[in-house]
Amino acid sequence: MALKIEISGFDKEFLPVFESLAKSLKASYKLINFETQQEQKENSMQKAIKELKNGEYETFKGFDEYKKAMRGI
Repeated sequence: MALKIEISGFDKEFLPVFESLAKSLKASYKLINFETQQEQKENSMQKAIKELKNGEYETFKGFDEYKKAMRGI
């Protein structure tokens, strides 16, 4: 039998507890780390703030100039 369990929003100190439980049940397990949508948003915002502070941004005189630059990407 297989059972998929997804746990989010926990502290890394929980991992040894989970591993111990899985071993006591003689179950095999696979840990997959991934970012939640909230973490992805936070990381994107942190990256944008860092780029802004470092001056890594462009300015445009108008929307047409912006569209032209975006088409070139």
